[in-house]
Amino acid sequence: MSVATAKCQVCHTTAKALNRIRVQDMVWHKKCCLCVICTLQLSSKTIRQSNGKAYCVKHCPKPIRNLISRNQEERNTEEERLLPYFHGEDSREEIERRLRRNGDFLVRWSANGSAYIVSVRHPGGVLHAKVPRSGRGFVFHEEVIPTLRVWIDRHVKSKMPIPRTEVSLINPVNRWSDAKHKEHSDVVRSKSLPVNQLKSSRTTRCGDGVVQISSESICKVQADVIVNSVGLHMDLSTGALGRGIATAGGPGIQTELNEYRRRSARLPSFGDVIVTRGYSLPCQRIFHATLKPWGDVQNVVQDLGNILKKIFRLADEMKFASIAIPPIGTGRLGYSKQVVAQVLYSEAADYLENHPESSIDRIIFAVNGKLGLREIFEKLQENEDSEGEQDYTTIIEPTANRENDEYYEKLDLEYVKMTSIYTTLSKAGGQIQVFPYPKNWSMTKSSQKPYDRFELDPNSAEYKDVIANMVASDGEMHTKLIAKVERIENGHSYQLYEHMRRLMIEANSGDVMNERVLWHGTTAEAVDNIIMSGFNRSYAGANATYYGIGVYFAADFSYSAQPIYSPPDNFGLKRIFQCRVLTGNCCLGREDLLEPDLLPGGRRKCDSAVNSLDDPSIFVIFKDFAAYPEHLISFYDDSISCVSQDSSADDNYS
Repeated sequence: MSVATAKCQVCHTTAKALNRIRVQDMVWHKKCCLCVICTLQLSSKTIRQSNGKAYCVKHCPKPIRNLISRNQEERNTEEERLLPYFHGEDSREEIERRLRRNGDFLVRWSANGSAYIVSVRHPGGVLHAKVPRSGRGFVFHEEVIPTLRVWIDRHVKSKMPIPRTEVSLINPVNRWSDAKHKEHSDVVRSKSLPVNQLKSSRTTRCGDGVVQISSESICKVQADVIVNSVGLHMDLSTGALGRGIATAGGPGIQTELNEYRRRSARLPSFGDVIVTRGYSLPCQRIFHATLKPWGDVQNVVQDLGNILKKIFRLADEMKFASIAIPPIGTGRLGYSKQVVAQVLYSEAADYLENHPESSIDRIIFAVNGKLGLREIFEKLQENEDSEGEQDYTTIIEPTANRENDEYYEKLDLEYVKMTSIYTTLSKAGGQIQVFPYPKNWSMTKSSQKPYDRFELDPNSAEYKDVIANMVASDGEMHTKLIAKVERIENGHSYQLYEHMRRLMIEANSGDVMNERVLWHGTTAEAVDNIIMSGFNRSYAGANATYYGIGVYFAADFSYSAQPIYSPPDNFGLKRIFQCRVLTGNCCLGREDLLEPDLLPGGRRKCDSAVNSLDDPSIFVIFKDFAAYPEHLISFYDDSISCVSQDSSADDNYS
């Protein structure tokens, strides 16, 4: 077919000379000349052709040959590093020691990682032959080597000496043949520092491995794997740890995470671990763990422990020897530093003690000067080194005269200590009672039930007080529809709440309203969980998070009575908790708020967030035990809208 009578590649009709675009022997009508990917209108200057289709410059497929070549090169490099006689970047002295004891030759990295070194033992000593990389593979004395494995296999089978030498490759030194390294050396050690070269490190031996504490930044610790925490959208810019890793490692890390998102059918869920390369960081891989926001301490301990087990298992499967872990979660997620320190150290020590066959032989905690964390980890090490059972309450102690020892640091400390004591005593069948229970409680110290609910007599003073609170908070119209009022008694939750209340009173000036009676609407399904475990910020977002990612409470009963917050069950019953809430100093809430803003002067943070500083009606707390569900009111749905629906905040209370 001549060009003059050529047909359009899209509509297959004849394209006349004045109304066409030609590329080689193919033509398109100008109106048909669109990119098949983005439908951009193309011209003779912007069109790119591939397999008879028109593309813009951005979406034109790259040559397959180059892609295959690059992927093949990456596969060859990974394959070479997994060779049984590859020993990473161990020192020349260590290599020569192994050759004297275990075989004739091995392969390692050069000091700068630009070439392989083939070290061969011979009668005169040890020969170290450099095999540099080139665009075609490897070059050794003008001999082009496609892959290192092929070249070594050929010399081993033929017993031919290495060019320009009299040395042959006969008996390789396998990584696992050295009694000192066992199978722990079955790993690429190219970027790991010896134990004694970590800045300000302190080491404890656990089983066949060691646990170290370093004051280095995680971006400077040299290990095979470093750990990072990341959100479900895998944006490194949202947290200080992620930003530091992205800055030090380069844009390739975020690009690889974005590519993972693009390829995956779903976003990751909490507890997943995503693996990327280390790029410019002194590591081979980065393990990005997705953590939940801070919630109930027992759930956090379990979730964080499961993530660490997954990280250790994955590193072992990939045959890595060293892992560097920062205090993940202690930044914007608000994890207690004491809880994180305890969980990280105990999981690391347990893993090294119980998995002697693992490739992991070194776990490093990079605290980077975090307030009090180094002291906490070192206290844990001292308890690990000493004999006898560890006492959780003595491990987590504040450092005397610590700089900037703020109220929330003290609060987290006491929170962990009390939770730990309660957990220990609960296993023995008892309860802890540091503060006296309210006089109207039916529960006693010797009770075997950790929590319970008791229906109130409508003629009792306590019942009438609840009704009075409803009337005072715009809930009078619901008082005639009450089915029952129950008192909630949970010794664990009450002790934690009371302790936090006393700390807040001590920290705040006398004119601050530290405690309020507020309302929290909920579903029938969530009632038992709130009574058993208290409020949990992990569920934040069920009804939007307009004023922050926390637990929401309303000043008006009628607001919580709206169906969106207290939906009726199949019998028409709705449920609202009357709660004692530690609001203290308040800041103005906003949608992305993970913790309260700093008070004027910046010495410590506010205690809660509100919808209005002048006349607050919605309160948000960011510490789960800063609220205690005192009474549960069950009432019938009257099918009447109690609150005007034109309020801009109606969808922002949860």
